Amino acid sequence: MQFEGDGLAYWYEPFAKTPWVDPDQPNRNRTWSIRREIYDEFPDGLTPDEAQQQARRFLSINGSPGLVGNLTLDSVDPLVYTKNGEQITFPRQMVTADTVIRLDGFNGQRPGPLVYVNESVFNPEADSLNCQIDSKFRDFMTTAEVKIHGRDALLPNHTINVNTGFSMGVQEAILPWSYAKGCGYFPWISHTMWKESYPNGNEPEFYEGWLEMIQQEQNWPKNRPNMYSMIRANPEGRGTKNNPIDATYFWNVRHKNVTTHNSKVLLSQSGTIMSSQFICVDERGNLMPVSFHVSVWNRRDANANNTPRIPSNEDIFPGNVVLQPVTKKNGRVEYMYVDKNGTRYYKKTSRYPFYEHAWFAQDDTTGKKTDDMGVSPEDISAIMYGVGNYYDRPGFFPGSMRNGDAPTGIFTDNTEWGYSLVNEPSYTDLYSAKLDYMQIALCPVLIFCDDMPDRDLYFIGRFIKKPEEGIAK
Repeated sequence: MQFEGDGLAYWYEPFAKTPWVDPDQPNRNRTWSIRREIYDEFPDGLTPDEAQQQARRFLSINGSPGLVGNLTLDSVDPLVYTKNGEQITFPRQMVTADTVIRLDGFNGQRPGPLVYVNESVFNPEADSLNCQIDSKFRDFMTTAEVKIHGRDALLPNHTINVNTGFSMGVQEAILPWSYAKGCGYFPWISHTMWKESYPNGNEPEFYEGWLEMIQQEQNWPKNRPNMYSMIRANPEGRGTKNNPIDATYFWNVRHKNVTTHNSKVLLSQSGTIMSSQFICVDERGNLMPVSFHVSVWNRRDANANNTPRIPSNEDIFPGNVVLQPVTKKNGRVEYMYVDKNGTRYYKKTSRYPFYEHAWFAQDDTTGKKTDDMGVSPEDISAIMYGVGNYYDRPGFFPGSMRNGDAPTGIFTDNTEWGYSLVNEPSYTDLYSAKLDYMQIALCPVLIFCDDMPDRDLYFIGRFIKKPEEGIAK
């Protein structure tokens, strides 16, 4: 670029230009051609000749769009030539990136233009191939930029922003799922028992194979209690109207601010669980025919105090939907919760998941808020997965509670549920060496079971993660 002495006029000569827009070449200049100026910065130290060579190369690639687009082959295969000049059919299923195709008949031309395939996606269900083609033999990124019209480096708001076409196969790159570290085993520490029993990694089928492992004497719950989550027998017995019992006793994690109990499962940064499995056994590994409640929480201090509380105010549910008046020996009438079988009486304000309006923020009938239940919105939002309420309970496999089947103590659920732990307080600096895997991804699992109050119950389970899927171009 050169300026006149007065600084009011200037002229410049581009390093590279196409003759179709060069006014100095009247025999080749096309007045109807669109002139488009591209600004490109050169590295420091380039001579004018070197800059001109680089500009000409840039012009050869970007000066005109060439033939760019997408080619779909859904019923025919392309033709190729052998070394002997013989024309044969090439299977479209085998066309990959870096393949060169000649489009005979395109725009009425024979032979047609040669195009370069820089992206190839085959759909096995439709038996069709879709590929991105470029007659100027550019790579995938450059072709993608050319297809974004009206964008160049002259305008900052027109800078190129191209999807690279690559997605990671593992979405939890910082805290990945690892069965080797114990992910999915409940309680988490039980993964050591599984590895001892099946060192080759061929774990048994649910649930008969589980019992074979548990019923080995060295794996009995009485000999290895830490490998199970336990609900102890209630010393108060079954509970009568004159001596109601505290339902809170039947939770596996009863106390407030308990952070060291073993009833936790190790997850990962994020993911989707495709199968949840539990069984209940006695101290010698024998299957116990009970029903129960299971929930997974994303707060490390979750315990029975975060679960529904039997209301203390009988006026909350008109018509005694939940509480029933009970006349005690002294003639005094007191409201208590009685289970649906009419065999067990519970103290008011104790934690119980199976009465009709548990887990709800308001009564569906009256619309009144049930603040007396003691379940805060924070507690409800902390539940990542939960099964077992007034209407249905796990533990009836292969039958169901709704069909009137007897409990079996076996539970398997193939309903998918997702989780994400990136909002945990400990999940701050992703690249910090202090990032504690266990503090972030070790989540409490709460279990309630009152079917056999006079027996010690032991629970063990597994969560199977859905495999991640990724696409690379």
